Amino acid sequence: MDLIKQRKMIYFLLTVINTAVMIACLVMTINYFTQMHQNRKLIGKYTEKADVNYEVHLKENDYIEDSVMEKGKNYITNYVDFIRFQYQYRIENKIEQTYYGTYQLVATLRASYRNSINDEENPEIFTKEYILDEGNFDIDEKEKKLELVNDISLAQYEQIVSDFKGATEFPLTSTLELAYQVSIEGKDEVKSSYLTTIDIPLLRDVFAINVEGETSQDREFYQQAEEISYVQVIMMMTVLVILATIDIVLLSKALTKNLSEEEKEIHTYLKKYDDYIVNTKTAPDLDHVEVIDITDFTELLTMSINSSSPIFYYENRKVAIFYVKDESVYIYSIYKNK
Repeated sequence: MDLIKQRKMIYFLLTVINTAVMIACLVMTINYFTQMHQNRKLIGKYTEKADVNYEVHLKENDYIEDSVMEKGKNYITNYVDFIRFQYQYRIENKIEQTYYGTYQLVATLRASYRNSINDEENPEIFTKEYILDEGNFDIDEKEKKLELVNDISLAQYEQIVSDFKGATEFPLTSTLELAYQVSIEGKDEVKSSYLTTIDIPLLRDVFAINVEGETSQDREFYQQAEEISYVQVIMMMTVLVILATIDIVLLSKALTKNLSEEEKEIHTYLKKYDDYIVNTKTAPDLDHVEVIDITDFTELLTMSINSSSPIFYYENRKVAIFYVKDESVYIYSIYKNK
């Protein structure tokens, strides 16, 4: 077989074997994580709800008899004293563990340059943030909910925007955004967070309040039946990296002709004079015969043609021998590691 083809075949077979081992290790790793996921034990289910209610308290006036207006109406700015927001987060199922939570009420005052009737096209030029309320809370079987009550006066925020408008003399649109941010954590993979936002337009004669993020969600929580062995995971990944590196090296050797000068010479003769050469696995028997060393391969080729004898080729790790047997043995040798 051609020397380069033979070497490529060996490297290719080693690559195939190594790739098969690597795929087997990869399958074992994936199967390990799959089993870890499937072995999770369902501990329980619960339903989380978050909602906001509000009342708009009015100043005394000659036109509206009620001192409080309910949610979802249009409100006259000059008649509004303050708005009372009532936020509630609760769990409605049986609680078998304690949940630990944090909450925060953030007010963001925004002002935009008014150059369009579409508010989304107006560039924002002023933003200021205020933390109005924050704290920690626990939820358990005894206390299943968080309730917050916050009174918001619009006058102070409108005054800030009015002062800014007077200083810049820009036509402005403005909004007060309130955000209730609630996060809870518990054992057994319980973790969730909620954001409920309230948008209140400012600097308008009449406004409405928009609430987003009220929610009701069913959740499940699990307990891991078996701890993941990170040592085992690291070992698996290390083996995969080593096998992948070996694969790259073997494949590169299979695709490149990395031969020494002597090996290139041998390959040239085997390929060019294939019709004259017979490969043999047996070393020439040089006992009781005259051995003549030839220094030029073309002389050996001429002798083969003239005597109608084939050129035998034998190699081992150290030397490659081309020889012709006649009354004497004519040898042309190439030492691989000069």
